[in-house]
Amino acid sequence: MCVASSTFGPVDLFVAGAGFDVAGAVLLASGLTTSTERAAGRLIQSRNSFARFDVRTAEDYADGWLGRSSLIVGFAIQAVAYAWSAHGVPALSGSRSTYLWLAVFGAGAIALVYGVAKFLRPRIRNKWLVEFARIDDYGYRHPDPSGRELMESGQVLGFRAYLAESSDIAAYARRVFNVETVRDSSQDHLTRPANFQPNAALDDPRGYVVKNPRQWWQLRP
Repeated sequence: MCVASSTFGPVDLFVAGAGFDVAGAVLLASGLTTSTERAAGRLIQSRNSFARFDVRTAEDYADGWLGRSSLIVGFAIQAVAYAWSAHGVPALSGSRSTYLWLAVFGAGAIALVYGVAKFLRPRIRNKWLVEFARIDDYGYRHPDPSGRELMESGQVLGFRAYLAESSDIAAYARRVFNVETVRDSSQDHLTRPANFQPNAALDDPRGYVVKNPRQWWQLRP
C-alpha cells in the first residue's frame, strides 16, 4: 500500500534537477539549430562582412556559459537528492496532485533558467563583443574597443543607427553597448608599441607578443 506524502522530498529535487539539465542542454544546442532564414537575415544585416561570425561566436559563448551553469546546478541538485534518498524515500501516492506538483517543480526549474538566460544572455554577449573589439587584427589588446567593429556587430544584432550616430560612432557604442570611449581602428599602428612583432621567433629578444593573463580557473596547456 502506497503512503501519500505531502511533504517536500528528494523526488521533488530529482525532478527540479532534471529541469535544470533539460534547460541547460537546450541552451548548449541552441547554436546548432539556426534556421536558414535567420542565417540569411544575419548575412544581409552584416552587409556581407565578417561581423556576423563575431556575433554568432558571442551568442554561442553566452549560451554555452549559461547552459553549462544550468547543467552544473542541475547535477548538484540531483546529487543532493541522491544523498537525501540514501536515508529512505517515502512512497508517492498515485493521485493526480502528486504528479502535478512534480510537473510544477520541473517546469519551474526550466522557467527559472530561461528567465535568467533572457536577462543575462545579451549582457554576456555584449561583454564578449566589447572585449573582442579591443583586440586588433594583429592580436594587440587596446584599452578601448574599436568603434567600427561595435557598430558592425550592433547592426547584425538589429540595432540600427540614428542619423546623428552615423557620424558619431561613440554615441552609437554608448547607446547599444554602454561603452563610454571607443578607438579609431585605422590608427592602431600608431598606438601599438614600436617593437610589436606578432609573429616573432620564440628566441628573438626583440620580439613583443601580447598574452592575455590566464584566469585561475582555466586549464593550463
